[in-house]
Amino acid sequence: MDSKKTIKDKIFTKSPFTAKEDEKLRKIVKSYERINEINWQFVAQQMETRNSRQCKDRWINYLDSKINREPFRMEENYYLLKLVEEYGRKWKFIAKKLKNRTDVSVKAQYRKLMRRSANLQNVHLISTTSYSIRGKSKKSVNNDEESKAINQSCNQNRNEAKSVFDLLLKKSSGASRHFVPSSPEDV
Repeated sequence: MDSKKTIKDKIFTKSPFTAKEDEKLRKIVKSYERINEINWQFVAQQMETRNSRQCKDRWINYLDSKINREPFRMEENYYLLKLVEEYGRKWKFIAKKLKNRTDVSVKAQYRKLMRRSANLQNVHLISTTSYSIRGKSKKSVNNDEESKAINQSCNQNRNEAKSVFDLLLKKSSGASRHFVPSSPEDV
């Protein structure tokens, strides 16, 4: 009997990827730069400790340099809620609509927005307020004039972003539904 194990016979680890495995995966995938499609079965054979699904998921959700790891912008939060309202919780589908976001990050951001009780009417206020107040003392936040100024700014930002995205959604009902502007000037 042959003592060599086939790929099907190997038992793959379910533990988190190590830094060494991440580096090895990067090198293997980089060898595919000239080719448009990655053969994940071949990648798994080269990795030896992971199956094709593990390799693909790790690359797509965590290691790919194309992934947008920046915090979600106010406009993206609005668009995310609009897409969930329209299509439901189809994270992979929604991630394709948002530029370079993964289904994992989209789902996590949606949950974060839900914990803050966000909806289409208040998402701009919630998003802006959470970033505007960060780093200020409680005394500063409780100041009535400053609170009014923050609320006015949030309302103005919400109205501007809402009109931009309403226009975007009207445009997207046509040919290209995959475009997400990076700024209002892109519309």
